Amino acid sequence: MALDRGAVCGRHPEAVVEVWICRHGETSENQTRTAAGWNTGELSAAGVEQARQLATRLRDEGFDAMYVSDLRRTEMTAQQIDAVRKIPLEWVSDSRLREKGAGANEGKPIGISEGQARRQGISARIFRPAGGGESWEDVATRARSFVRFLVRSSALSPRPHGRNLVITHGGWIKANPCPLIACLTAPPAHSCSITY
Repeated sequence: MALDRGAVCGRHPEAVVEVWICRHGETSENQTRTAAGWNTGELSAAGVEQARQLATRLRDEGFDAMYVSDLRRTEMTAQQIDAVRKIPLEWVSDSRLREKGAGANEGKPIGISEGQARRQGISARIFRPAGGGESWEDVATRARSFVRFLVRSSALSPRPHGRNLVITHGGWIKANPCPLIACLTAPPAHSCSITY
């Protein structure tokens, strides 16, 4: 995804912020179709291999920064990326990149929140699961906050261009964080897929 940071902040009107968004590798919760939410789940053996393959694909890309969700599965993916680079990236952990919080539905089958919303006659987009869960709109708001931060901080830097790698979650990508493409539906994010 390329964002016109000049339109946001005006410092470098000709410049573009480049953002590569990657989903973490597969977890055991992905294998069992269980809502992981904010739990501390780790990559499965297949997920570690996917992260290694992603790392190989990204090894020679010239990123200026890497932003990573503060959940373990994304950190493990970022570690694999750094392990193969000649010059490791300095990465920033950011809770705004977290998966959708499922509250009391964490550890339960994926889709349970949508079923609860239907039974209550509430749009799944605004339904918040019990126990501190987030709605999809909450995730989108959090994601847009991160994208605004990324564009603004890049626009204020002395360099007129910025290539950024973001390691996050399928739900975050599904929430469609970019206000410039808010009318689009994000494609499903598969383990270690790249969206840009």
